[in-house]
Amino acid sequence: MKHALLVGVPERATDGHLDRALGVEAMARLLDELGGWSSTVCTGAEATRPRVLAALETMVSTCRAEDACLFYFFGHGGVVRFSGLAGDLGQRPVFYLATLRPEGSSERVGVLDIEISDALARLDRICSNVATIIDCCHAAAMVRDGPFPTITPPSWVRTLAERLEHRALLLSVKDHPRVVRLFGSSSLRRGYATQHSGGLYGLLTQCFVDLVREAGLRCDRLTWDAIAIRAREWVSRQRGTEEQRVVLAGPRHRLLFSRHAVPQPRSAAFIPAPTTGRGWIRAGLLQGVRLGDRWGIAELSLDADLQPRFLVEAEVRSTDLDSAEVVLSDPSIRPVLGATAIMHVVEQRLPVVVDGVTELEDALRASNLVRTVASNSPEVIARVRPAAIEGPSRALDVFDANERPIWLGVSAEAEGLRDVVDLVEDRARARRFEDSLAMASSSAARDIDVVWRWGTFGPDDHPQELPLSPPKTRRVPRIHVGDRLWVELSHRGSTPRQWFVSVLEIGIEGRLSLLNAHEPDGIEVIPGVESHVGLRGHRRRQGLACHWPSRVPLEGPRPARLIILASHRPIPLGHLVRLPEPDDLSAFAVQGLWPHAAGAIRGDAPRPFVTSEKWAWGTVPFEVDPSPRGGGSSGACS
Repeated sequence: MKHALLVGVPERATDGHLDRALGVEAMARLLDELGGWSSTVCTGAEATRPRVLAALETMVSTCRAEDACLFYFFGHGGVVRFSGLAGDLGQRPVFYLATLRPEGSSERVGVLDIEISDALARLDRICSNVATIIDCCHAAAMVRDGPFPTITPPSWVRTLAERLEHRALLLSVKDHPRVVRLFGSSSLRRGYATQHSGGLYGLLTQCFVDLVREAGLRCDRLTWDAIAIRAREWVSRQRGTEEQRVVLAGPRHRLLFSRHAVPQPRSAAFIPAPTTGRGWIRAGLLQGVRLGDRWGIAELSLDADLQPRFLVEAEVRSTDLDSAEVVLSDPSIRPVLGATAIMHVVEQRLPVVVDGVTELEDALRASNLVRTVASNSPEVIARVRPAAIEGPSRALDVFDANERPIWLGVSAEAEGLRDVVDLVEDRARARRFEDSLAMASSSAARDIDVVWRWGTFGPDDHPQELPLSPPKTRRVPRIHVGDRLWVELSHRGSTPRQWFVSVLEIGIEGRLSLLNAHEPDGIEVIPGVESHVGLRGHRRRQGLACHWPSRVPLEGPRPARLIILASHRPIPLGHLVRLPEPDDLSAFAVQGLWPHAAGAIRGDAPRPFVTSEKWAWGTVPFEVDPSPRGGGSSGACS
């Protein structure tokens, strides 16, 4: 069974008339066409706070392990701070969905982020197949901070705050690895609707419904990633501005309303140019794109084998900071706005030394990122040879260019070979990303008004700030397995223009990961408000947990680093970063959860979108010790 709760909060006219919930009506018709859905509708006079909360509780109580659940909302969203309130709700901005107010009431606050998150988490514990579509202003504020008004909390908020202090919540407000969240707007931006006879129709809802129908209702061949890319570009084009930005968080490579996930899409958006046979992709120098790279432009839905259906190949002819101009191999083919672009082959593949492992050499010939070479060199990203310690079956050892082991004793059977290919390709992406940043020239330091701090929480839960660069002794900070990391981002400038900041980690395996996966295109940072990675409402323990990959030998501390990337424009990194699989226990461990409880080279053609003009980046080196910290304060330098 598939359960849907569809909420549409109406506008109230001066005569008291409530308009129609056109988005809910459209979603209900779509689910009827798809079949197998049991939908509960809260619209009109029913769209009240008590009714919405009761409907959420009913969905939780009726959900079974084999079911799927959808929570859809259209209406107003907002963010407030509550004054004079103890506990978490009094210490952070709180996102809310505005429910229907009684006539004469001025109270805008409806259902709070923590109430939505708690319900979604309980559903996820039951069925592991939960999606939410929120089509309103500031929707992604459910996952971050922002510049919001302070109000006196209503009495029910005080009661809720007292109750929350005595319970352990299952879900961080900011993130959950297994819940799909499609938001109509980012945290500091508005969501828009078009006026139709009888009411408003949200742009995200309109696009979502149309795209599912365009795919022939084949949700079994349609990923959330493809939907989000198309919706983001379509909504921006409808507005004629990028004031509204669609955000997708969670397992983007899942098929719609399914637990099934396809291999992770390394994707960006394609934007057609007015000139036939040309266009742009939403990835540029800041995201590791180089001249000569070739990308495939794909159809909306997958083929019968759940592989991309490529229309045409596109070659990069020039790069900007966050976009690249491409030329299509067949000018007669005109992909639509927001078509999915997937990297086919990079212009210069990075070398891997393979000694005596013919099967791996064969597998790497198909790689679009790496190539095999016979000898070592400074450019080599990995070296693979038969395992030094013989076992009952053939195994492989993987080393870095300095002969330090990365993995030891990996099976040489098909699954192990795939894992090794994934590892060296991820190392290639990280190297390519860092090399691209080094090639570009960031804006002058005096023009950068974003600053960052970082540190850890140790076993004693005491936060300690750590240095951004090695002290004069040249020894970098050392953190231990079990320490929990935090990053604070601040805008110290006098102008209101926001920055988009991404926090990435190149871990001890040399892989690139995104720590702000809750806002994957960058956290919006504005003057006067600190934003954080690793601090989450109502969690008993704060910070992102440091863990040691199971295949890496426990041979003393290893180097790692944070990369802070800031730009005046969003920075999509989906083609570079591998997000954890929905059921990967490490994804839950990092969040403190448990699954069962672009210097630019510019093209000449005019762009129908804005590119970044100012950016900055910084590296924070540190070491990770495989042994848990023994007492003492956290984050001490080695």
